[in-house]
Amino acid sequence: MLTLGVDPGLANLGFGLVAGETDPVLVEYGCLDTYARDSTPQRLLELHDGIVRVLDSHPVTDVAIEQTVFGRNTSTATSVAQAGGVVMLCAARRGIPVAEYSPPQIKNAVTGAGNADKLRVQEMVKIILGLRNAPEPHHAADALAAAICHIHNHRLGLRLAASRR
Repeated sequence: MLTLGVDPGLANLGFGLVAGETDPVLVEYGCLDTYARDSTPQRLLELHDGIVRVLDSHPVTDVAIEQTVFGRNTSTATSVAQAGGVVMLCAARRGIPVAEYSPPQIKNAVTGAGNADKLRVQEMVKIILGLRNAPEPHHAADALAAAICHIHNHRLGLRLAASRR
């Protein structure tokens, strides 16, 4: 199982590839950045092309995306949702299943607290993946956390299936 975790964003889309069904192993992480001066369609195309490059480079089996939270700034939430939609489209074109997780679900899976701050998430991702340093930028750390959350949920599903046998 190779999970692509994604922290969607129009300006900065974090991604992280984590292998394993039970014990997560880091494969790669990074951030796709776009320029504010470019049009939204151009920026979405750049994100599309970046995700396609990641998918072309790795045999991804699952995609885990952090859900968009609609707060006060609806224009930001809309652009984040658009970026997430691009990732979902790229996955769907390849037949890769997509799971969405809320920020509290991801934080809880990684830190044990659904209200953990970004620094705590980064530190726990570092520990879980056995890294020397916390992943930077935080968008990439959040993407890795989404992938770890997915692996935890998959592991839980395996345990439940085994207990029903």
